[in-house]
Amino acid sequence: MQGLHYDLDSFFPEGPDYLQEEEICLKDYEDLKRLYPKWARYISGVIEEYTDRFEYEGSILYHEYPDEVSVYRMAEEIFDIAGYEAGDDDAGIITDIIRLMLCNEIYIRRRRHEHTRIFRERT
Repeated sequence: MQGLHYDLDSFFPEGPDYLQEEEICLKDYEDLKRLYPKWARYISGVIEEYTDRFEYEGSILYHEYPDEVSVYRMAEEIFDIAGYEAGDDDAGIITDIIRLMLCNEIYIRRRRHEHTRIFRERT
């Protein structure tokens, strides 16, 4: 079969280099989150605490194809936990922003989970 062949090992360095790179990426991510507006930093903290409950193997966060209904439900729960009211004028916009931030948090956690899983398999 012809086509492009990628050396996947080059994408996932071994040993301490991987860990060091992952730490740099996470620090950069945290630094950028400090630039969020105050209300978005608050929501981000609520999202982090909420998704911490799903940090286990087989969790909805790590399904191959995340269920759209589940992501919507999670965003609604975070909306309630954050103390917003459904009758607020901006409730729809806030829920949409929460859903965006939740998807970003899920992506970060899935990436970290996959990289650590691959690293553990190599050692």
